[in-house]
Amino acid sequence: MKPNPATLHSRATQRLFRWGLVLGLLAFTAFEELSLRPSLRRHHVTRFGQALADSLPNFLAPLLLGALYVTLFQKQTRQEVTRACLSVVAGLVLYEFAQLWMADRVFDVQDIVATLLGGLVAWLILRVGCT
Repeated sequence: MKPNPATLHSRATQRLFRWGLVLGLLAFTAFEELSLRPSLRRHHVTRFGQALADSLPNFLAPLLLGALYVTLFQKQTRQEVTRACLSVVAGLVLYEFAQLWMADRVFDVQDIVATLLGGLVAWLILRVGCT
């Protein structure tokens, strides 16, 4: 049985989209960590700016990890993408709670909210083109 060319094209497009997403998120994360975050802290911005500087990595983490996982392991169905996003978010939230017992680490509810929002956005984006 021959594979359907339309299916092959859509999978190739989906793979290209996901790798573009991963690379774009890596580039933005590098910019955020090396330039944006230090700049926001250095210039004593408003409370919103400070909260953004503190929680942006927690928002980006589920996006990047979810996109990387789904892309590397070629998850195709909505159920697989949902499971992958939930797993990433659960792991990151558990890590945030584990910081209660770690020296020199800070537990922050804002970080959990940012992780949940990032996971929701990751789930919405990664479902594009799923079967």
